[in-house]
Amino acid sequence: MAHSKTHHPAYSTQPPSEPPTVCLVVAGDEGRRQRLAAAATKAGWQLVTCARAPEASAIAERTRLQLVILDLQREDDGHAGALGTLTESLAHRRDLLLVLCSASGNDAEEIWARQLGVWLYLPGLDVDEDLAALCGEARRLAKRVSSSAPSRQARSPEPNACCLPTATDRSPTRPP
Repeated sequence: MAHSKTHHPAYSTQPPSEPPTVCLVVAGDEGRRQRLAAAATKAGWQLVTCARAPEASAIAERTRLQLVILDLQREDDGHAGALGTLTESLAHRRDLLLVLCSASGNDAEEIWARQLGVWLYLPGLDVDEDLAALCGEARRLAKRVSSSAPSRQARSPEPNACCLPTATDRSPTRPP
């Protein structure tokens, strides 16, 4: 059975005067989940972790998240399964940044992720200092977004509208 791990705010590296910045890390592989979580923690995020999409979905519904890191590498059914459904659901939220980590060389998956408008798609990610730096940038961006427009709850039907056709022209589709 999958379980989630929440890092208590008392142990957060954030100063108490700042609003919490909460990151959800979803990865089926325990070691990878720990490395992704360590990178987010190093950047100052409060952390919630879990192994599977159904639990992540429940967490996302009851927690105000600013960053979600989904690792698609160990998911048996890839983006066509539960993590794909979760990704599509989260991609419609304007109040968070979505990062997808995936196996390298999967062009169809990268196109799918970009059509959804994810913040970052990281194929073949080797978890290291670079991810901690990206998590730091995500934290700075999340702070700016939350302070500038607190009512951003629904993503427009045109994900990444500056680069992709509108939803009426083409809707994001899952590759085979």
